Amino acid sequence: MTVTAPEVPAPVRMQQLLSGFEVSQALYVVAELGVATALLDGPRTVKELALATGADADALGRIIRFLASLGVFQTNGETVPVTDLGRTLADGPPGLRPRPGQVLDAD
Repeated sequence: MTVTAPEVPAPVRMQQLLSGFEVSQALYVVAELGVATALLDGPRTVKELALATGADADALGRIIRFLASLGVFQTNGETVPVTDLGRTLADGPPGLRPRPGQVLDAD
C-alpha cells in the first residue's frame, strides 16, 4: 500500500509545514493557561478567559482566533466555545492521559 500526501499546491504545502512551530507553540500556550479547562462549563468571552487565566486579552484573542481556524476553538461573536478537539487540551480527572501541554513539559 502506498501512502501519499494529499494533492495541494507546493507553496500551500510549504506554508503548512512552516506554520507547524506556530501551531505547536499556540497549543502549548493555551494548554498551559488552561483555556480549554476554563471553557468546559460553557462559552466565555475572551476578556473573561483572560481574567480567568491571567493572560493579556488582546494576545489571547489572537491565539484563540488562530486556533479557531484549525478547529480547536470556535468564535461566535464575542463568545468562545471549545470544540471536541480543543477539549483534549483540558485538564481531566486524575489517572487519565495527560494533556499535550503536560507531555511537552515533562521533566
